[in-house]
Amino acid sequence: MLLNFPRFSWLRPGAAPRHSERPRRRRRPAVSVRPIFELLEDRTLSSVDMSVNFNGIGFDPRVAADLPDTILAVGPSQVVEATNRDIAFFDKAGNSLSTQHLKTFWAPVLPNNLPVPGDIITDPKVAFDELAGPAGRFIVTTFELNFATQDSHLLLAVSNDANPLDGFKEMHRISTAENGTFGDFPQLGWDADAVYVTTNQFKFNGHMPFDHALVMTFATSTLTDADNSTFTMSAVDRLPPHFAMQPAAMHGAKAGDPMYFVESMVPGGSSGGGGFLDIVQMTDKLSATPTFTDFKVLVPHYNHPPNADQPGGVQLDTGDARILSAAWRDGRLVATLTAQDDPTQTAQARWYEFNTSGTAPTLTQTGSIDAGPGVATYLPSINIAPNGNLGLTFVESSASQYLTIYLTGQKAGAAAGTLQAPIVAKAGEATLRVFRASGELGGPLRTGDYSGVAIDPADGSFWAGNEYTNTTPPPPPGTRGANWGTWISQFTISASNPIIAVAAPSLAQGSTNSGAQGRTLLFIADSLGTIAATSTADAVSANGVQADNRAAPIASNFNSLEAKARASGAAQPAAASNGIPYSHALDSPTGARPRIPQRSQLGLDLICSN
Repeated sequence: MLLNFPRFSWLRPGAAPRHSERPRRRRRPAVSVRPIFELLEDRTLSSVDMSVNFNGIGFDPRVAADLPDTILAVGPSQVVEATNRDIAFFDKAGNSLSTQHLKTFWAPVLPNNLPVPGDIITDPKVAFDELAGPAGRFIVTTFELNFATQDSHLLLAVSNDANPLDGFKEMHRISTAENGTFGDFPQLGWDADAVYVTTNQFKFNGHMPFDHALVMTFATSTLTDADNSTFTMSAVDRLPPHFAMQPAAMHGAKAGDPMYFVESMVPGGSSGGGGFLDIVQMTDKLSATPTFTDFKVLVPHYNHPPNADQPGGVQLDTGDARILSAAWRDGRLVATLTAQDDPTQTAQARWYEFNTSGTAPTLTQTGSIDAGPGVATYLPSINIAPNGNLGLTFVESSASQYLTIYLTGQKAGAAAGTLQAPIVAKAGEATLRVFRASGELGGPLRTGDYSGVAIDPADGSFWAGNEYTNTTPPPPPGTRGANWGTWISQFTISASNPIIAVAAPSLAQGSTNSGAQGRTLLFIADSLGTIAATSTADAVSANGVQADNRAAPIASNFNSLEAKARASGAAQPAAASNGIPYSHALDSPTGARPRIPQRSQLGLDLICSN
């Protein structure tokens, strides 16, 4: 059976839980100047070229899932897709080679090769690490969660070689139930030295309060030897406000290079409602006490997105404003989220690019995909090809458009903040409806937490995996059903001149502040963008390792920024938006941490394996 948890809105300190009320998404008041948006021009003369299109994993009533959470990876000859219930292998023509339930795939590391009663297998991630081994390896992660036993595990597998059909001898089951917490929303990244998984840790007991973010590092050399006995990892807690740290796919990184993460945050909050993003640089990566340096980079204001319309049905949940994807290549770091700024706006897919080649990351371009009044764009993913092109996928819906998959991108050298005219990869066919044994679910219906764009190591093309609605009829009464499907597309960006200008919000500075409790960082951002950082360093983890003891510097001012209109409709900073670093004396190997109440959102996509 499927357990579909609501999006929790965490209470203010001291507030009483409102158990009789349905949890609702909270809206933070705007704290900065509103950005100015411009609409897309007509979507014509596209230069996004699709070469392969085929159906991916669909809804399967044998292991029902309300939503797919589709993700994909591409190797030299195969495509691997995962959803909340299955993992599938295809050749590059779209022919199915193998499909397994996740509980079957992970059986070698489960007790007695079976899920523990009450187990939930959820939130899969797949990636192709082209830097691992002589020809690259596939990496698969999934969460195993059990509320009955209050246990939580990360499941991690690495393919024997670049062909996933040759097996995954390297497979591990790693406990993430530290100090009464469980993991959620695991995110996967990699570089030349390691594989990285980040999770949000929530308390099992009480109102499931958010406790801390967890960063796990797995040495690549011990994952590619097909010998489970050499397995080497480290884990570090990061205190609030760190939340949903998205590790990047570090294409072309060299051994010893920094690892990058991106997270959306506001001082004192998490996952939205801010005027900056946190670019996290990790060094000393394979040590037990790695160094994290955070750069607050000023970006257009954003907040959690509203629900989206669809024809003839209840609204669709577009998620929150956490970072959904991140990739790096040759000093360029890109990321995506779904956001809203003006309360009159629909949800909009937003993308960013940062330059990491200097002493501090700088914002080089950003844009929001605004398809017009009443039209929502969401679930975006992005990646960078070897030739410097950007590829994106997102979904779109409105009162007159079913949930539809789009593709777009940017040719290397194009004007900042512009994209090619989006094209339809797969049109939605019907109103999304979700049924459980007790009947049809009301709105808003969740549509998933992420999508994926992968780079083909053979030719540098893009592959996208996302979701749409199909015409599957309702199931018989008393059974489960949902008419979602997934679609896989290969595409390239061919034209050198951008056809459209995405809505490019102006960079706006706002007044925000934060106070934190316990052994954590206190930082204040004033209306001029100055960030001051102070900290204490007396935290000792449960295993007795002293926390990092670096002093936090006083940061300098942000460069002044102004929105500069372009003929294309894009906007870009007149001066680069510089990241302001501060050190983290409080990041430590995993151990007992003080709870800091948060007003964040938790979405658990849970699928039982039994």
